[in-house]
Amino acid sequence: MTVPAFQLPVISYHHVDDAVDGMWSVPPALFREHLAAIADTGGAADPRAALESFRSGGSEPNGSEPIGTLITFDDAYRSLLDTAIPELEARGMRCLIFAITDYVGAWDSWNARSHVRSAHMSWEELEELTERGHLIGSHTRSHHALVKFDRERIKSELHGSAEALELHLGLPARDLSLAYPYGSFDDTVIGVAKKRYACGFASGNKGVRDWRAEPHAIHRITAVPEWSAAEIARRIELWTSR
Repeated sequence: MTVPAFQLPVISYHHVDDAVDGMWSVPPALFREHLAAIADTGGAADPRAALESFRSGGSEPNGSEPIGTLITFDDAYRSLLDTAIPELEARGMRCLIFAITDYVGAWDSWNARSHVRSAHMSWEELEELTERGHLIGSHTRSHHALVKFDRERIKSELHGSAEALELHLGLPARDLSLAYPYGSFDDTVIGVAKKRYACGFASGNKGVRDWRAEPHAIHRITAVPEWSAAEIARRIELWTSR
């Protein structure tokens, strides 16, 4: 029996914050425009429902019908609680947030590229978000490029992060997902990820659009502040037309 393709678009954000400059921060006003575009192209996919449909062998229509978009956030910055999350919830949308588990409740001292320190959400805040219908995934323990490490260090980063999510949030293994820092992965990284995660997400131009082609290297549309709402809609429609 042939399993149908699962082509659910995925979009990634980092900061939604006027106080943070750079390509990884979308201003709140523009983010609202992006959400309007997402709503017009099929709405936001519920993360738990998306994972369940993927696991159960379900399919998403491709091409002629809107299928929704899975909205994700890397790094779990605390400012999202004041910016992105209220905007999502006001529209009945939910998201998937990838936390750096060794830095939960701490400042982003791992980020040597940033000139402005940003706080990460606490375990209590992440737990509350799960109770409100959002889903938390792993962005590894310490946000390093995994391809630089040997297999044992990769296991520490990925398995250790999964254990923290299970311990603090009670997440079952079937709901565990992963986003690779810097979009960095190879066959060894994927092999380790498969031991603990239902799926893994790439970034940039990497990854596949059919989740079932390689569940641990799923492509994401990486939103940047230069993109208008029309560009977001175009990127989503391009995904569904391939």
